[in-house]
Amino acid sequence: MKATAEVLDGFRRKIARIRRRALARPGRSNVIVIEGVGPLLTEIKRLGASEPETAFQSLLLLLDHLGRIASTIDDDEGLLGDGMQHVLDDVRKLVSREMKADRRRLDAVEAIRSLFRQWVGDQDGLYPDFAETLLSVAVDGGVEFELLELSRQQLLNLPLVFPAFPGLSDDLPRMIWIAERHQVERLVGELLARADRHEYAIIVARDYWRRSGDAIDLVEGLARAGRGKEAVMEARKALASPHVYHRKRLQDLLDELREETGENKDRRTRKTLENEFLSSPCLNSFRALKSAVQEEQWPQVRKRVLGHLHKHQKSPSVLFSLYLEEGELLEADGLVVTQPVDAETLEQGASLIGEIRPDMAAGWLLSAAHRRAGQRRATHYQKVVRNLLQVRDLADSHSQVESLSRAINKFRTRYARRTRLIELMDEAGLV
Repeated sequence: MKATAEVLDGFRRKIARIRRRALARPGRSNVIVIEGVGPLLTEIKRLGASEPETAFQSLLLLLDHLGRIASTIDDDEGLLGDGMQHVLDDVRKLVSREMKADRRRLDAVEAIRSLFRQWVGDQDGLYPDFAETLLSVAVDGGVEFELLELSRQQLLNLPLVFPAFPGLSDDLPRMIWIAERHQVERLVGELLARADRHEYAIIVARDYWRRSGDAIDLVEGLARAGRGKEAVMEARKALASPHVYHRKRLQDLLDELREETGENKDRRTRKTLENEFLSSPCLNSFRALKSAVQEEQWPQVRKRVLGHLHKHQKSPSVLFSLYLEEGELLEADGLVVTQPVDAETLEQGASLIGEIRPDMAAGWLLSAAHRRAGQRRATHYQKVVRNLLQVRDLADSHSQVESLSRAINKFRTRYARRTRLIELMDEAGLV
């Protein structure tokens, strides 16, 4: 135990040094943390071969400290989130390997208890895949009953929360209790579903949908239970609501379910697909509609549904991508000028047509640069410069240097007060 304590103290000191370096350089804090955590993970992996218990405790310590660091620094690029996921993956691999070994040196019951305590303590949801790790460790270690018992005890420690009286909204303590109970109830449902006992997970998911408007768990739970048609019905019902959460993910799930259930492509189905697309426009629902329409009828249907989006200025970025997919470049180009197509979509579109229409692609990239610069976020300035360099490459290769110079001068004048952006443009030679 003394050796373990000394090793853990050493890790604490190393993590503290990483945190101090990160806080000293806010602009690169997430990069500094990731660069510092990499060698620690390598060290822990080596330790796992001879001392799995010490390696496991070290990983838990790293999870705890990374959670604290993540709540204090900027991680717009998601680097720290990816690093935290790596730590969780290493926990899962370590436990799985030890449970399969002839001589087990890691106590699965103690491991699941330690992980459960840390999972309950992650009240900010910094580790979204923590529950999946818990489930995998419980199954690999053969301690599902222990996890159920821990969850039951946790539920007993949480107060029952009844609906608020009519006219009253939930206050903060009630909302926290509701969230904590749902977190544990969802874990129990997932654990039971792995043993083909799906009903509890469906009940929990249905209640959560009523409370929050998030139907993902319900649709996935019904599909997993072999109730595909009911899952399709619930997904459609949720997408019909203007307040649905995770709309794109739910639409993608509905598209998968439709393929699995093999819906008939009759007129009624086509009308349903068209209504679904118009209420929640996305590439997958557009393709599903196209596959359900006779080829000779498609131009008329396409003109109607895309015209509806254009007229009502609905989902311009999706509409732009659909124009490109259907080969309607002039319509896509006109949309860039009149509606707010997002910068990422413009950049993707420019990469598709750069060879055949470099002038049009350059215009889209310039618009993307303006979109990003207009958001007043310094983290986007590198992308702005990248877009302008792409415009310069297109201009150089097609003898449009004069028009590029005018565009760059106008850009610099418009954003002259963004000193950091102008500095980056100078460094890139955009003068």
